[in-house]
Amino acid sequence: MVIFYTSFNCSSCQKAKKWLKQHRIEFIERSLFGHDFQQKDIDLILKYCLHGFDDIISKLSKFFKEQNIDFNNLSTKEVKQIIMQKRSILKRPILVEGQKIQIGFNSEGIRIFMPKNLRDFLMKNDVFYKAKDKYKILLKKFFENKNNDEPICK
Repeated sequence: MVIFYTSFNCSSCQKAKKWLKQHRIEFIERSLFGHDFQQKDIDLILKYCLHGFDDIISKLSKFFKEQNIDFNNLSTKEVKQIIMQKRSILKRPILVEGQKIQIGFNSEGIRIFMPKNLRDFLMKNDVFYKAKDKYKILLKKFFENKNNDEPICK
């Protein structure tokens, strides 16, 4: 199941959530700013990042710009403490499932969470997300053939 780290009023998070629902992919939503976000979540996210903290820290965040912190000179523990205190420095959304991770919303990249049978169906019908009308029609057809409204991914 996809763990979906999000924040309120984040347009990229809303797009990702809409995409997950549209593709009937089960997910657990966790607020980056809620009490349930813990250091173990940072560890889980970092486990699959190719470039460590560089992948998840937003250099465009207000905190990052104002503080002018050189994260390369800090220990892993210190960076995690900063993240726990100022979670707004994290890029959003963050989606994790197994060894798959997506940071930020990207309509192509998020397809890694799509079940193989759906991906095969769409490829067989030669349709891509950017051809929105045809894509929506084929999605509807796929789920109608499944004959239920339950998520196809567990």
